Amino acid sequence: MRRRVAGEEAGTPHQFGEKAACRAFAVSIGVDVPHLYAAAPTFDGIDFAALPERFVIKPDGLYGTKGVYLLTRQGDGRYRDQLRGVTVTIDELRSEYARLSEMVQVPAHYKVLVEEWITGEEKTFGPIPPDYKVYVFYGRPKLILQVNRNREDRGIGWFDGNFRPLRVDKALKRVPDAYHAVMPVLPRHWKAVLKLARRVSLAMEVPFVRIDAFASDRGAVLGEITLAPGGAGYSYPFTPRFDAALGRAWERALTRIDKDRASQGGRPGATAPSAGARTRRP
Repeated sequence: MRRRVAGEEAGTPHQFGEKAACRAFAVSIGVDVPHLYAAAPTFDGIDFAALPERFVIKPDGLYGTKGVYLLTRQGDGRYRDQLRGVTVTIDELRSEYARLSEMVQVPAHYKVLVEEWITGEEKTFGPIPPDYKVYVFYGRPKLILQVNRNREDRGIGWFDGNFRPLRVDKALKRVPDAYHAVMPVLPRHWKAVLKLARRVSLAMEVPFVRIDAFASDRGAVLGEITLAPGGAGYSYPFTPRFDAALGRAWERALTRIDKDRASQGGRPGATAPSAGARTRRP
């Protein structure tokens, strides 16, 4: 991971740092994504009057939840942001997005995107569906975080790569206070989440990627693709034993990629035979 962050890893598809590129790629391989209501190079290019009652607005070119708002229209140009629990105006959002646009490392990548607010399975967690952050090593999930951002029950549930609850003390040195460990809840569409994560990972042909997905009322939906996640392993560092196990998974993924490229004359593709992993019921 250090080599990837430093730009020393060969073949890293850096274009996936751009949200629009991730969307286009996902659509090209048949993966479900949130409906895109609008995209514009600046905040003022968004016609708020044409948007539905609730939606997600986010900047392209930044990471994490910077500039991400889950908005519900309240009238008179005011919107309730479910993520922060505050009411904001369009003028306040405009000022915030002007500030954010100056933080983008590659200004050409900056866009303002407005997407569908995904409805979670049977609204189990509240209005904000949990993220399932799947750590995938060329088609083989090894770790899954269930991130609940609803303000009342905020926390992270931990699973292994087959959606079986993971003992946090076996994997982590410590857990940050902002997202304390909670009992994970198995989603009804857990198999679909794993299938989506594997499909994207194999199609990207990289030894490691984190796939962020939602378990929605219509199945698994891709959220984002992250090549260098800054949460697990950093904010909440792994134990030496678990860290070494993930390192071995990365090395084995590199071996499988080389094997598949050799057997298929160049590119393994999304159906590489040696990269699959059997799904076992938790």
